Amino acid sequence: MEPYAALPVSSKDYYDSVPSADQYSGDIWSDIPSFGILPLEFVTGLVVTPACDLANRKAETITLLPVLPIHSYLSSISFLPELKRSLEGQLSAGGMGSLLSLPPGYIRPTKGDLTAMKEMVTSSLSESGLSAKARGSLARAVSGIDLLGMTCTGSVTRDSTEKVKHLMGDKAFGDLLSKIVRNGYRLDLHFLPSDEQKREWAGVAEHSVALFRYPVTVPTELLDLAQATREDAWTGVVDHLSPMYPCADRFSRRPLKRLRVRPRFMSDLLTRFTAVFSRLGSPDFTDNTVARYVKEMGGAS
Repeated sequence: MEPYAALPVSSKDYYDSVPSADQYSGDIWSDIPSFGILPLEFVTGLVVTPACDLANRKAETITLLPVLPIHSYLSSISFLPELKRSLEGQLSAGGMGSLLSLPPGYIRPTKGDLTAMKEMVTSSLSESGLSAKARGSLARAVSGIDLLGMTCTGSVTRDSTEKVKHLMGDKAFGDLLSKIVRNGYRLDLHFLPSDEQKREWAGVAEHSVALFRYPVTVPTELLDLAQATREDAWTGVVDHLSPMYPCADRFSRRPLKRLRVRPRFMSDLLTRFTAVFSRLGSPDFTDNTVARYVKEMGGAS
């Protein structure tokens, strides 16, 4: 028996489904505006403002992290580099790597470029002399091009999960999801399991990730009033707040507190969140330098 065997954890362990009315770190709110930095107009928000500041009324603003369902993340700009790598790998395996290229980093290809790319891949698929392996790779590449088009236009659909799975293959996709669940995929993501409640009142209706690089800040007063105001009176509250907080106009929907992440899980999230921004970092070595160091240590050049 392993000395530190993992204990089973359910949503009942992870969340408090009836959180108190006081503002607290770990609160999960629905209908938080994304302020145009994500393709979704409204997102779920996770409070990361220190609990002591909220309890002692020392925070006039509250910072929340957007929480996206996995399918939304897979069609977001955050996933773009991984999507490009997988697509380029399939194009290369299909014999078209030297013919087609994608812009680097987070630069999105144009709609015209994607249309031309898909036409070339589709045309190649129709060739009779194509090997079965190359044909399979190019068929996967078509899914990648379709998903890339969705990402570049901000189209968020549930189709993204199946398209990524087809692009990457079952094993690679399973490995990706496993890393996401274990928080081993990226430093700037944190996995949140579904709360397993009915969708009508769920806070995290499906398995999701919190995005560390997209924090939004809203007035504490606004969220306080959201809890003390009836739905039919919310428009009046927005009108009252707008002169002081122009951002209030974005809150056409009344936010609702749905859940609270329990402290033993929230502490890990906060540690990882602060670590992303406290790293000083250093420039990466160039490919040539890495190759030279590898050779000097006895590796293949």
